[in-house]
Amino acid sequence: QRYEEALSNFHEAQSRNPENFNIYFNRANAELVLKMFDEALSDLDEAISRVADDENIYHSKGIVFQEMGQVQSAIEQFLKALEYNPNFKPSLFHLGLMYHLHDELFLSLECFAKVLKLDPSDRRAYESIGLVYCDLMYFDLAVGAFTKAINILPSCGVNYFYRGKS
Repeated sequence: QRYEEALSNFHEAQSRNPENFNIYFNRANAELVLKMFDEALSDLDEAISRVADDENIYHSKGIVFQEMGQVQSAIEQFLKALEYNPNFKPSLFHLGLMYHLHDELFLSLECFAKVLKLDPSDRRAYESIGLVYCDLMYFDLAVGAFTKAINILPSCGVNYFYRGKS
């Protein structure tokens, strides 16, 4: 309900200041949560038409495509975000996830390695690396990645499961 209320406020704000790209960007993120994907894409395109070089907009567009199951389109948007900021950790991480889904396993590992270079304590990157290693049947490496994830956040039970499964 809060997101629906936010949408109403964004519509009002947009009518008062139609050139403000942040209104379109923020409304698109609320629409994403409400699974209003077409509306979110439309608002993100409006934001891009006002500010074409903001990695956050392309990242959000990638997330919309990711949620829609359009892996190739998501990859394109995350790559676009990285054109504007090659060290944009959220896009590197999600690009790694999309490459994994697209069976581009070594590209996926490259993305997660870049995430870890930026933030060596990113548990989700280690967990994702472990899952890719499992798909490659590199089980010893998978166990090592899951162990690193456990060391970062011992209370996250899923990595114990993954490590045991490997």
